[in-house]
Amino acid sequence: MLNKLNTIFYFDRMIRFWVLFGVIFFFHFHVQAQIDQAPASGGRAVAMGKAYTGVGGDYWALFHNPAGIAGMDGAQAGVYLEQRFLLSELNFAQAGFATSFADNQAFGFSLSSFGFDAYQENSVGLVYGIEVLNRIRVGAGIKYGILNIQEQGNDGSLLVQVGIQTQVNSELSIGFSAYNVNRAQLDVQGVPEIIPSILRGGLAYSASDRVLLVFDLVKDVDHALSYRGGLEYEINEVLKARGGVGTEPLSFSLGLGIDWKEFQADFASSYTERLGYSPHLSISYRFGKSAK
Repeated sequence: MLNKLNTIFYFDRMIRFWVLFGVIFFFHFHVQAQIDQAPASGGRAVAMGKAYTGVGGDYWALFHNPAGIAGMDGAQAGVYLEQRFLLSELNFAQAGFATSFADNQAFGFSLSSFGFDAYQENSVGLVYGIEVLNRIRVGAGIKYGILNIQEQGNDGSLLVQVGIQTQVNSELSIGFSAYNVNRAQLDVQGVPEIIPSILRGGLAYSASDRVLLVFDLVKDVDHALSYRGGLEYEINEVLKARGGVGTEPLSFSLGLGIDWKEFQADFASSYTERLGYSPHLSISYRFGKSAK
């Protein structure tokens, strides 16, 4: 009887492992544009539909458009947590630090981790941004990522991201970024997988002192064009409400932001067609006063 229970338990674990591995492999590699190999980071960005390419002078641009960290005032550190589709095996976490220095320049680094014991993706990145001619920000970043699949092996790769933003006027900012411009790839057990190259163009428009509108076009070079947009409404000096929508796949998001003294906490919930809900949380601390 005991042997029979042990056998059932063993097969249950094996079935669970291969189901999870199949979900990750299918979605994370074969439809990369839908799961997003350059994932949005920060509850604020997620709540606004993951449209953040045009947002500048902001710490969270570290994970979206390297040009966006130029124009920061002071230094900021933050962490971001996401449980994709409410599965603990699909936890995603990021942490980073960015600081301004010299004349309108900024530097930052980031760490990220995705997966569980049998499947892990980890990376470390460096980003530099500078503002020139008072209205133009340019930036570049490098990231080294490692993929480890239990009993299958591991591999690492270096990829490059570049970005540019222009401050058209006090209300409108337009940005563009290109992720993995060097077409880096990973090779586990002789099976090469090209990491997606993703192009993003977007804008951020301050419709009033309390309303921010954002919109992005996102193109994985191997998949269909997707659209993302959202808004942020400042209820008062501390509390902000946000909402967003995206396509390919269809997704919706809502969130709240709390900005209190040097601390910022952002909560978001997103729903992706056919895959379900994902909760998101980010917390950051300003060592100096950051630009909005």
